[in-house]
Amino acid sequence: MIRKAMHFYTVLATLLVLSIGHCAIASEVDLQSIAEQYVAGGHTPGIVIGVGQTDGSMTFYSAGTLEAGGDVMVDEDTIFEIGSVSKVFTTLLLAQMASENMLNVQDPIENHLPDSIFVPSRDGEPITFEHLATHTSGLPMMPSNFQPANPENPYADYTTSDMHEFLAEYEICNDPGDSGKYSNIGMGLLGHALEERADSDYETLITSRICEPLGMDSTVTKPGMDMDSRVALAHKGMTPSSQWDIPGLAGAGDINSSARDMLIFAMANTGNIKTPLHEDMITCHESRVPVNASPHHYGLGWAIESGPESTVVYHNGATGGFKSSLGFRKETGDCIVVLANSDKADTNGIMSRHLYRQQKSQNEKITSDSPFKQYVGTYSTPPFNSFLNINIKGERLLLQFPEKKPILMTESRRDEFHSGSNDYRIYFKRKNGVVNALDIHHDGKVTQYKMRDVHYPPESVNVSPSSLKRYVGDYKLHGGKTIFQINRNGNKIRGKLGPQKAYLFTACSEKRFFAPTVIAQISFLTDEFGNVYAMVLHQNGRNTLYTK
Repeated sequence: MIRKAMHFYTVLATLLVLSIGHCAIASEVDLQSIAEQYVAGGHTPGIVIGVGQTDGSMTFYSAGTLEAGGDVMVDEDTIFEIGSVSKVFTTLLLAQMASENMLNVQDPIENHLPDSIFVPSRDGEPITFEHLATHTSGLPMMPSNFQPANPENPYADYTTSDMHEFLAEYEICNDPGDSGKYSNIGMGLLGHALEERADSDYETLITSRICEPLGMDSTVTKPGMDMDSRVALAHKGMTPSSQWDIPGLAGAGDINSSARDMLIFAMANTGNIKTPLHEDMITCHESRVPVNASPHHYGLGWAIESGPESTVVYHNGATGGFKSSLGFRKETGDCIVVLANSDKADTNGIMSRHLYRQQKSQNEKITSDSPFKQYVGTYSTPPFNSFLNINIKGERLLLQFPEKKPILMTESRRDEFHSGSNDYRIYFKRKNGVVNALDIHHDGKVTQYKMRDVHYPPESVNVSPSSLKRYVGDYKLHGGKTIFQINRNGNKIRGKLGPQKAYLFTACSEKRFFAPTVIAQISFLTDEFGNVYAMVLHQNGRNTLYTK
């Protein structure tokens, strides 16, 4: 097992999209309504959602058609491209072969490939099966010789020979196992290495080792003619596009499947359906590589999020005209699959909301009337020189930085929210079960904020121009030489401390003003005749006197 801490770069992979929100989702998990709203809202021509319970029962919800404007409805047996969800099939093949002693996950892959295939290494450190399965091989997202003849079906002409040529010329920049980068070429290479080791093609491997034992008869790399009547067509939004063929990198995303088959696969992973594959599946769920400072980890192929109450295991996929999501809660066995025939459908949002709601229903600390009110408040960075506010808007949170446009945040799971463009991600923290802080991930940076006891900024009020005028002047630090300059700026005042940046202050009472962009207030002192003789700066828990 890899034991070094890994730092992953965020990759919006062509075949994997972790979290992109496009639509608000109902607070209660009414999955049929959600499916219908997605279609009615023009997010996808068709969508199918499957939910598995711990007793082995399955429920399906569907809406829409095989193609935009068509009349054939989708259902649990409709076949969709599942994109990168294929990766967890590839890593299950790896776990199976390892348990049969055909290989060891720590083996260098070059030991199981023909001598004619060169595999790069660095400083004598070879790429192992585990490196490929956890995206820590040092290989890039895509091979440099990936030059599709048809951008609408970009992988169709990329062959295993092209892969061999790329490997022969590529120099990895990091020691395998030292850092992580999501890699389609890496997972494609893993699938190819397993084909070579088993002396079989990829589709035969998944069919014989996974699909047939589980009774999944709608899962293939290329649907046959007998399946044509139930194959969903690809769409970019609501516009028809091309299906994808991925023969050279099959292990990265070449599988087509139905919601029924995928739910069987999910329930076999949870153990809700008893199968001989379960132990090998459990091996794939083990956390092996941490992803930055977030709750995310990678197992063998699977993404894993560990929370206070439970662990969610999942994978998402996207091709040029499809989206897919598959996930389950490890402790309870609740599982869900979401398949859509559009690249704009937020299948991950539906999956996350369902799994989180299942978790939240067992959490006594969250009230049914306002599940998000626990997050509302003002948060500041030490030593309270900047702040943000969290409020509720409908079924989402509203992230408000001072004097900036509010940002709607969609719930991913308990204590985690993301913006629609995935530019911002919030992780709330707790002390003794109560939210007391948050981390914001943005532009590759993490900023920590702590919740304050009072809401900031306070309500503003109007102050007469004559009152504003009398506050203008220079105020000297009591016992020192530092000058705090006050000038009028419309219906506000502008304060400048020595050589520092000037800030606008808005009135919250006749004699007290606050800075909308930082957590700072000033109040003015007057004598019995109303003359201003001093000012107090309230900041960082201190009250500093300046005399006029």
